Amino acid sequence: MDPVLLQLGRRNLGDQDGRLELHRADLTDPNWTNLLAGRSIDAVLTTMALHWLTADQLVRLYRQLADLLPEGALFLNGDHMAYAVAEPTLQRLAMTMKAEREKVFSRDGKEDYQQWWTALEQVSATLPEPERRPFQERRRVLGERRIDTRRAGYTMHLTALRDAGFAEAGQIWGYFENRVLMAVR
Repeated sequence: MDPVLLQLGRRNLGDQDGRLELHRADLTDPNWTNLLAGRSIDAVLTTMALHWLTADQLVRLYRQLADLLPEGALFLNGDHMAYAVAEPTLQRLAMTMKAEREKVFSRDGKEDYQQWWTALEQVSATLPEPERRPFQERRRVLGERRIDTRRAGYTMHLTALRDAGFAEAGQIWGYFENRVLMAVR
């Protein structure tokens, strides 16, 4: 959905000799799959994109992906996925580790997410007009979005993937609440 990240992806990845397509879509729109009509899809990869969706939107999305992907195809999702309410100790530990990591990053002068975007915005002001357009569009589009801070947790993601028809679903990498899930259709 983010035009700036899409532009960065296109510049850095290209089309991989015709094997990669990047699409801009609003996954909250039930008709987003129309962008893919008639295409054969082998895999879907999302990173830091789905934690903005409500539980209902995720359930619908996972069902749509299950309908799009052929048997054996993969879905990978790297994102923030909280521990369950019944896991308060793990939640506290994750929050403590996140705060400690942020202190180290700050002490070592490393950018956090917001600092990276601020620096990128400053650089964008020096770009020629055509290259500034994605930044203008990003501000417009994201400024209109309402963010639901009640994020779906890890257990909800797994349940929704399995209920949608994925044969297997599980975590293949993680660092506390930052996880990569893989689901096999």
